[in-house]
Amino acid sequence: MWTGDRPPANLDELPPVARHLAAPYRKAYYLGLQAPLATVETARGCPYRCTFCSVWKFYGGTVRAKSPARVVEELEEVREEYVLITDDNFFLSVPRAEAIARALRQNRIRHRYTIQARSDTVVRHPDLLRLWKEVGLYRVFIGIEKVDDQELEALNKKNTVENNVRALDLLRGLGIAVTPSFIVDPDYTRRQFDKLRMFLRRHRISAPSIAVLTPLPGTELYRKWRDRLITTNYELYDLFHSVIPTRLRLEEFYREFTSLYRSAVRSSWYLIPNTLILLRNLLAGRVSLSHVCRLARGVRCSLNPRFYLRGHLASSPSRS
Repeated sequence: MWTGDRPPANLDELPPVARHLAAPYRKAYYLGLQAPLATVETARGCPYRCTFCSVWKFYGGTVRAKSPARVVEELEEVREEYVLITDDNFFLSVPRAEAIARALRQNRIRHRYTIQARSDTVVRHPDLLRLWKEVGLYRVFIGIEKVDDQELEALNKKNTVENNVRALDLLRGLGIAVTPSFIVDPDYTRRQFDKLRMFLRRHRISAPSIAVLTPLPGTELYRKWRDRLITTNYELYDLFHSVIPTRLRLEEFYREFTSLYRSAVRSSWYLIPNTLILLRNLLAGRVSLSHVCRLARGVRCSLNPRFYLRGHLASSPSRS
């Protein structure tokens, strides 16, 4: 018996976050070299309709946001230096983002914030970035996804390569770190991998997030590919393994995929600044040597095509 969906909750009416319950484990919370780290949710949902994304499906295409006062109240309770704001598009409402930043400044609440934002919003509102830089904006995660406008259109991204490049330049000019995300299609050829690799080098991208296009159940992309999936083992639906047929041989596909990361992490614009950050955090006691070793192991795995292939072959039935 199904009684229908409940009406969505008013986020301002949710009880305060019981952060004390996670206090014993707080040292295990990190995002790369950002440690100690707290996460804060200020909104849920997204109005955009990207075909690969499950977020708007989760929330029925709606967006609900906490009031600026509630957000500031929560951030005031956070003791960690680094804060990841988990909203899928924190700058969706520019007036709200401005109000939060002004209240943080007025109340002298300062953290080092990582947010997610769209590049078109970034390029339209440079003053908003300057305001947030003033109160501690540290890093912006931007979904570039593709380096070709036609491919962006195929994902219904409603954005352009020009906006993406302008956003990268603007953020760097303001001294704000950027994590651009990219999506690799399983049917990519070597030429398309080369094009993406050249984009990473040309724009000196040192910390990319690169995913394999994955038709997550419930998405528009899943409807398109449902009859051609090579596995329904959801352990492989981690955005790092191909669950639809690849144009290249699987071994070659993963070799090209990992080469994208190698071209970034072996560059001087990655090694020099990240080494300095690492040393500074170690000396300040923000991260431990064991944490650094865990990160190093993770990086080594991400650069090794056999790691992806082993996981794929161990979890997947034989391919035709």
